[in-house]
This record gives sequence, C-alpha cells and structure tokens, in this order.
Amino acid sequence: GKELVDKYSKITWWRFFCFPCYQCKVEANAVDLTRHTTTIEPVHIRRNIMEIQSDIRIMKEKENACGAIEEPECIGMDQHLKQLKIDLLKDGVSVLVLTGLGESGKTTLAKKICWNPQIKRKFGANIFFVTVSETPNLKSIVGTVFEGCGPPVPEFQSDDDATSRLRALLRSVKIDIPDYKILVTSRIEYPRFGTKILLGQLDHNQAVALFTHYAKLNENSLYRPEEDLLHVTFCMGSPLALKVTADHSGQPFEMWEKKKKKDRLQSQSILDFCHIDTLEDELPTNGKVCFMDLGLFPQDQRIHVPALIDMWPELHNLNSDGSNAMAIVRDLTTRNLINFLDEDMYYNNHFVILHDLLRELAIRQSKEKPFEQRERLIIDSKGDDHETFNSDWIDMKPFNTEVLILNLQCQYTLPRFTKKMKKLKVLIVTNYGFDRSEIKKFELLGSLSNLKRIRLEKVSVPSLCILKNLQKLSLRMCNTRQAFENCSIQISNAMPNLVEMSIDYCKDLITLPDALCKITPLKKLSITNCHNLSVLPQDIGKLENLEVLRLCSCSDLVEMPNSVKGLNKLSCLDISDCVSLTKLPDDIGFKIELPYFVDNFVQLKHKINVICDEETATLWENFRAFPNLKIEIFRGEIDLKWLHGVHS
Repeated sequence: GKELVDKYSKITWWRFFCFPCYQCKVEANAVDLTRHTTTIEPVHIRRNIMEIQSDIRIMKEKENACGAIEEPECIGMDQHLKQLKIDLLKDGVSVLVLTGLGESGKTTLAKKICWNPQIKRKFGANIFFVTVSETPNLKSIVGTVFEGCGPPVPEFQSDDDATSRLRALLRSVKIDIPDYKILVTSRIEYPRFGTKILLGQLDHNQAVALFTHYAKLNENSLYRPEEDLLHVTFCMGSPLALKVTADHSGQPFEMWEKKKKKDRLQSQSILDFCHIDTLEDELPTNGKVCFMDLGLFPQDQRIHVPALIDMWPELHNLNSDGSNAMAIVRDLTTRNLINFLDEDMYYNNHFVILHDLLRELAIRQSKEKPFEQRERLIIDSKGDDHETFNSDWIDMKPFNTEVLILNLQCQYTLPRFTKKMKKLKVLIVTNYGFDRSEIKKFELLGSLSNLKRIRLEKVSVPSLCILKNLQKLSLRMCNTRQAFENCSIQISNAMPNLVEMSIDYCKDLITLPDALCKITPLKKLSITNCHNLSVLPQDIGKLENLEVLRLCSCSDLVEMPNSVKGLNKLSCLDISDCVSLTKLPDDIGFKIELPYFVDNFVQLKHKINVICDEETATLWENFRAFPNLKIEIFRGEIDLKWLHGVHS
C-alpha cells in the first residue's frame, strides 16, 4: 500500500483526472491486505500454533515418562527444605544423596526445591529431572539426557552403545555452571557418592499438620484430629500413609471408630496400615479389584485412563461408555490412592499416577492367593528383545487370560502361547521407550475369536490380520502407514464388526483407507491431533450407523465430503481447531441431544443459567423442574462476544 501511494504521488498534473482510477487500485489492494491480515494470516498462525502445541504435548509425554518437574504440595517439611537449599547453594561441585524410607517424601522434596526462587535464580533453565525406576532401561535414560542437552536422540543399538554415546555427549557439552549439583533420591544410602541427607519420619506436630490438611474437616465435623490422634500415631510419620488415611473427610463419627478398631488390629507396617481391606467397606463396587489392576502398569509411569476404560468393562462388567470407570477413577483420587491428571474435556488426555509404594500394595494384594488361583500375573522380561522371554515361557497355558497388557521399551515379538488365549478380550500395548516399537507375529491374534478391544500406543502398527470380532481399535502416537497403505488386506475385511475407532497424534496419517467406509457397524470415529490428515474418504456417508465423528485439531483438513450430510444418525460432529476447513457441505444437519450428565444438575442448589439458541432451548424444556434453572434464548448476530458476560 505504501509503495502504491509513493508511486502515484509522483505523477504529473495533467494525469489528475486519472486519480479515481488510482484510488480504486489502492482501495482494492487495501481490501486484499485487510482480508489477508484478518482471515488468511490468522489461520496460518493458528495452524502453526497448533502444530507447536502438538510437538510440546509429545515432548511433555516424554518428560512425564521420565518424571516432569511439577510443583507438588509439601506440608510439614519446611526444615528439610531449608537444609536442602543450603546444601544446593554451597560453592563447588557436589553430589547429594537424599535418602529415607519409602513414602517418606524424597521425590516430593526434590521436586519442591526446584521451585525455590533462590534455586531457580542460580540454576535457571539448567534443572534436569530424570526418574530411574526399579527396573531401569538404560537406553531410555540416556535418550532423556540427549533430549535435555539439545542434540537429536540417536537410535541406540545396545546398552553399551548408549553408554558410549553418553560419554561422548558429556565430553562435548560445555557445562556453564561451575558449581553444579547432582541430587539423588534413593531408599538406599550411597556413602561413596556424596553427602548424605537423611529424610526421617515427620515429627508429631508435622504429622498432625499434614493429616489435618488432607482431612479437610470443617468446623461442624464430629471428628477432631487434635482430640483423637490415634490415626496419626499409627501412620508413623509417613506422609503417604497420612494422606491415604485422611480420605475419610466428611465420614460419620462411627466410620472413624470402625476404622480405628481395624487399624489397632492390623497396623504392623506402613503397607499394613494402608491395607486396601481397611478401605473396602467405603470403596465403590469393584473399587478394590480396579485398584489392584493398577499394579499391572509399570512403576513411575503415567497410566492412560482410556486403557482403564477399555479393560474394566470387560473384566468387571462396567458400562462401555466409560462413565462407571471414570467414577471409580475419581473415587480413588478422592481417597488419595492415585493422582488424576485432567488435560482436556475428552478421556484421550486423562492420566493417573500411582505412587510406587501404593503400586507395591496393589501387587501384594494380587499375590495373596495361591499362585494357581491368582487373577493377575506380572512377568518381568528384561533384555533388548523378547525372544528369551518366548522360549522361557513356551509351555505356558494361559487359557483363561482375558486382558493382556504389554509394557514395552523396545522391539517385541508376540509369544507363541498368545494363540492359546482363547478368552482374551483386551490387548493393551504401550511403548515407554523413545523410538516406536515394532510388533512381530501380530498375525497370532487372528485366532482369538473373543478379542474385542486393541489399544496400541507409540508402536509401528503392523500389517492387519483378520480380527472379525474386534469392536474397538485405538491408536495413539503410532505409525499407521504399514497398516493403512501398504497392507494387502482391506480394513473392512480385517475388522468387519468394528464399532469404535480412535486415532490420536499419528503424524504419518494423511488419509483414511477408503475401505473404512464399508464397515457399516461403525458408530464412533475419532481422529484427533493428526495434523497431516488432509482429506476424508468421499464415501464416508455410507457409515449409516455413525453417531460420533470427532476431527478435533486436524489442522490440514481442508475439505468435508458432501456425503457427510447423509449421516442421519450423527449426533456429534467435532471440528474444533480444524483451521483449514473453511466450510461444511450445504444442508448438513443432525439431531442435537443434551449430554447424559445434565440429569445430575437436579442436585445443584445454586442458579443455573443456560444461554442457547431456540432449537437447544426446546431440549432444556424437559428440565424445567430443575430448581433455579433459567433459560435465555440468544437472538442476534452469531459470534462469541456475548459469552464475555457469562460467568461460571
């Protein structure tokens, strides 16, 4: 625009009569520029931001796999924090070993000190946190160090190769902090490594403060920690035991008395005190067995909630929509048995974390029965490949296995006894390493007629095999090309009875196989955070039973096939953050329904304000009996500015 103004300001006087023409050109350019800056450019920026957010989320996945530094609650440990800060601020290089009993708060203290202002000023962004589990994977740990230092993570051939590359990295990386510190937390003392900091039990006053904090008892409660400290005494100064025990907030006085009698009889150790049987009376139906199931997942790793939603309905007769499973997850969270991470409104990004001592408790509970009668079996297979595992367990007869969970950090070959699992209903494969795992002998699953659900995370999906009774397939952070593009078997022939399909964070997914449109039983199709997905199959309208189509954050999706308007049973279409999708087919429409949890609003006492259009208002008319319900029909220009006055 400036160039045009400069150009046309230098013309001679006799071309004065051409000014209207020049003015039109300038105005036309101004319109184009305005459109570019207000419409096109924001879309490109939004798409770039989404891709960056996707990369950040994947990076956070890797960080969380090795222990991300999040500020924890740290109550009753002020003296320990003060001493640890003094040691870390001393001059000179040193190694500090923070040691103590399990559940004494070592990791909590180490994470909390990272948020101290003086520590942050000294070390800045050079605070690096890595978790080494009881069965560590050296290649994964070294990969974490590479990521923290900046260079791309190489593909390690063996543990020796990883060690060699780590030494080369440390020689090449210049450490800018002359008096750096290494802080180690461990239940075992290592005198030769450095200064020992012993983290003992909380004293009585500290224990009371922590217990009171977690109990959250109000002034009207019949129980007073100051008057009856038996529970605090039995916790033996253990922060974890105090936290778990305090879950009885709001329980009647008789419940406290009942638990007190049990504690007096059963408390021999911290694990005995936290014994799940003492909570069984208060846990919801299936709560105890679901808690024990959590011990099947690896130590110090986040547990993906959709994996629990897949296995629990098949094992414990819960409903298939996940609401019962989520109720159990939230109840276990309320009782401080697990930590719940809720990253968005969908289950896909929900996780739970289980303290290693509580994991030991879950495993110990599973081992109480004689070996032949146990319902859960954990096999720890070590090594770079699992051929040794296969040969060692070749005579295994898992005829009654219903759920198989494979926690991987490397390549994997399904054992030959897999085909003997005639009752297998759920297969969950999660790779916790850096590189995607390849699964061999996947065709063994074809003989399992009861297999209903398969969940694969961070693996290269192999060529498809015939799975006629499979109802749900979930892929997360997987390579899909081999299965969808290079496979000789069409997906409609391999999985003809598929009801639900979920694909999340699969970067190599560009298009869905056309044969997917032939799977008429399909009811839910969720493709989220697949930023390279550019087009949907033209015949997607043939999915006559499709009820949910979720395409959230597919930033390169540019077109919605016209056949979508033929999906008469579609009740949910989510195209949020599909920034390249500029329009929908004409005459697209589907039935609108209110979510099932609206029924719970009848219990609320505060005012409920609903602002919606006329069509949605008719649905709310069925809930006029709700107390304090106010329905406002919005009439006016359709934008989001009217939301600014709405408060939660």
